[in-house]
Amino acid sequence: MKVTIKIGSYLRHYIKKHQITLDLEEGVSVEEALKGISVPEKIPLLILVDGNHQRKDYILKEGEVLSVYPPIGGG
Repeated sequence: MKVTIKIGSYLRHYIKKHQITLDLEEGVSVEEALKGISVPEKIPLLILVDGNHQRKDYILKEGEVLSVYPPIGGG
């Protein structure tokens, strides 16, 4: 199945692109997909799938867009 992964902010340092499309097996979780793009596990992430907040154990489906961003702070 094909899943698009969009990368935000300084996380682009790890893959050098704004987005990539991966061909994954059925039943792959967000966490497993992120291992395939070399983002260190220790970095906390804001995870969205098709614009909705999700956890790392969410099982991805064909055609979904996984967006990951570092935590955002400010004030």
